[in-house]
Amino acid sequence: MTPTPSIKPVPAHTAADATASQPGWIERHLVLLLAFAVGVGVGIAHFIPGVMRSIVDMRVGAISLPIAALIWAAVIPAMMQASLPSNARLTFDWRGASIALFVGGIIRPISMALLAAIALAWLFRPLLPAAEIPAYIAGLTLLAAGPPSLLTCLWVNLAGADQRAALLQILLAAGVALIAAGPAAALLLDLPIVLAPPSGMLIAVTVHVVVPVAIAQLLGRRLAAQGDHAVRVFTASLRPWTLGAVLLLLAILSGMAAPALIQRPLVIALLALSLACQVYLNAGQTMLMSRLADLPYARAVPTALIGASGSGIIAAALAADAAGTGTATAVIAAVGLLAEIPLGLSVVLALDACRRRYESAAR
Repeated sequence: MTPTPSIKPVPAHTAADATASQPGWIERHLVLLLAFAVGVGVGIAHFIPGVMRSIVDMRVGAISLPIAALIWAAVIPAMMQASLPSNARLTFDWRGASIALFVGGIIRPISMALLAAIALAWLFRPLLPAAEIPAYIAGLTLLAAGPPSLLTCLWVNLAGADQRAALLQILLAAGVALIAAGPAAALLLDLPIVLAPPSGMLIAVTVHVVVPVAIAQLLGRRLAAQGDHAVRVFTASLRPWTLGAVLLLLAILSGMAAPALIQRPLVIALLALSLACQVYLNAGQTMLMSRLADLPYARAVPTALIGASGSGIIAAALAADAAGTGTATAVIAAVGLLAEIPLGLSVVLALDACRRRYESAAR
């Protein structure tokens, strides 16, 4: 008599995890939805300016309450995974942190300054207002010199990489950027050197980085008491809302940038192209350095994302804080606001496409 094969029961959370890990409708159409969000934001700002003006006026000092709330909604669920009990056993990897700091703190601003000088002062010079080119070069360099965006945690989550490594590197890079931001802004904009970080940037980093990190760690540790799967299932169930917050955030940022975008679309397109070239170049450099340092793919991804680009939102605050208001500042702020989310997502897609090649080189 042939014995009947035994069937092992599957834990209840396994099916939930598998279902949660499958990409939803929003994720499959995210690129189109990002373009749609930009169009909606610009359209509302142009045709119904009162609505966007009301949103922009919802602020405390220099902090926009809708933007801060949407950033929290987008990144807190992603950062909660850094509190998993299994992640708590991971040691801090100085190789990835050193590469991210080296590329983000030295290579990124220098390469942006060189690319901007070549592109704006030479290649695109006939298409730009000559008197504003130096301000555009300095502004792009400020965007590159800004601290990493906390949205990086969301991109790392979408890439299935190491959340804890991303969070630790973001906090370290943000601290370094705060120290270097004042002297960097002074040198680029020909202002008196002040060692203290600009007040606008200090407040922006506190609201957009420190506070949501603290909330995510508090919530994550409480939920992690039930085990890893409880955190994963909970955060996965919030993913459609998280991505919805990103789309709404992009729509509002696009609406805020709409005046400059409508008045000077060619200028903003050329500046965004220069910024995109720098981001992709630095992402490639960082991945190559990570491969040479024998970093696994899960830790190379956050290193590349942090090294490739800074926070357009925080850098825009730094530009306004250091240079004041003006046409060039408004244009640079528009570029920073518009480019951060699409560039971050595109880098994730590019890294995912190169994943097999990166991992095969390790064998």
